[in-house]
Amino acid sequence: LSEMMLDPPRFGHATAELGGALWVFGGYTSAAAAAVTPFTRQLLKCTPGVGCVDAATTCPPGFAYDPPASLTPRYLSSLHADGEFLYVYGGASIERPDGFAGVHKFEPASCAWRELSSAGVPQGRYEHASVV
Repeated sequence: LSEMMLDPPRFGHATAELGGALWVFGGYTSAAAAAVTPFTRQLLKCTPGVGCVDAATTCPPGFAYDPPASLTPRYLSSLHADGEFLYVYGGASIERPDGFAGVHKFEPASCAWRELSSAGVPQGRYEHASVV
């Protein structure tokens, strides 16, 4: 995985390992520098011998990749894996410089995103450290 390149290059993205793949969420993309929002909510799956592909292209037949509207483009968020699911927390954007507080869960087996309850979740934050 150390020789794989993200295309387009990005910074402020979050990464986690799950199922032998490195998953990359969000970030600020250089290709979007001229766009209104240079941030992305793209999720990439990076595997040896294959490289990095958009998670939407890895969905099993009959499943659709459809993140909730609340999972807006962002950078400086955290991404965690628990052995079966991925979790995105926090991050910031031009529209939300104070940070996002929501938690979103992704299930690779079904390509399903779900927004989790934010009860008990700290106020919005970005560029933070966290563990699962």
